[in-house]
Amino acid sequence: MSKKVVESKNIKRFYVPRTAVIYFSDSDLSIFDNFTKSIVEYTDFIQIGSIDKSKEIKKANAYKKRFFPWLEFKKNEERIMKSSTFFNTIGSEITKSLKKIDIAIIVYKSNDLNILNYVEELSGILCKNDVFSFHFSVENFIQSEESRKKYEKLIKNFTKKRQIHVPIKEEAIVLSYSNANIANRNYYTNLYINNLIDLFVAPFLDPKRNPDAFSRTKALFYQSKKNFESKVITTMGYSDAKIDNVDLALIQALSNPMFAAAFDASNTFIIDVKMPFFLDYHLERINQILKSVVGEWKQFYINSYTGSFEYDKYCQISIMAINVNESKLISDPEKINAHVKMILNNVQKSRNLFDNETKEILLEKRIDVLEG
Repeated sequence: MSKKVVESKNIKRFYVPRTAVIYFSDSDLSIFDNFTKSIVEYTDFIQIGSIDKSKEIKKANAYKKRFFPWLEFKKNEERIMKSSTFFNTIGSEITKSLKKIDIAIIVYKSNDLNILNYVEELSGILCKNDVFSFHFSVENFIQSEESRKKYEKLIKNFTKKRQIHVPIKEEAIVLSYSNANIANRNYYTNLYINNLIDLFVAPFLDPKRNPDAFSRTKALFYQSKKNFESKVITTMGYSDAKIDNVDLALIQALSNPMFAAAFDASNTFIIDVKMPFFLDYHLERINQILKSVVGEWKQFYINSYTGSFEYDKYCQISIMAINVNESKLISDPEKINAHVKMILNNVQKSRNLFDNETKEILLEKRIDVLEG
């Protein structure tokens, strides 16, 4: 692989990247207003669609957001304009702003042909501007044959355009939250994506705590054994337990149906931790558990930050697995839970990793999923 590819835009030390979140509201996706303060300061929020979702946000001026309508009137009929027309007219402002953007997170559902056409056009613009791009695509319960083929074609081009695919399956979200069901899955999809973006982006914005986080993360993808890694598997876990909340949040993340037991299918993981006080002890604990459960030889890149919390002891953890061997993923949540418990039992017998109370929660009870 050439040096030029690795030393792409803004691969440098202590760099605070400028971020854009671009989302499509007509797919029933909206971004809520509880992002970490630093994300609001350094992030542009761009909504493309028919309805301005900002009117639904309760807190005034919660974040900076620009709305770009994609409707036009032709022959007395309201219709969605062609994606190429949009980005050359109304959306030309987006194109100009992307020249200054380092990270773009595109949020959309996979079953809407209009949206997929827009994402395809946007993907080309991001590629031309060398923007480190993540597609947070929600894979729906129901999808037409036409939209499925379009989506698959789009995914195939991600590696060529050096963009990352972060699939978020609706059925896995319903399984991940204890209160979620098919009827209210949009709410939990929004909640999951909001928290995932917050956990992923915020560490980049604190270079003192996480030196080289942006350049190191970008290099992981650009220096992949596949020349560029285009797909990652993500997960989240949290705990507000009075003791061992880091341990419990981490194990919950590893057990989440969203992760599909990717700890067996990958050798490289990016871990982001959000809690009020992140100490050296917590870093050592995360390393210890990950190496015990996932494997001593694997690579872990851990970032942390503090945010707004309802509970003093609250801990939230996200994990991204890259270079995933998809043949080793497990889709059945019961099998994932049983597999994690088997590993924990073996580790506990040989290393006495957890204290009695944590051991009871992890080994004798079902590992709880997320709560809304």
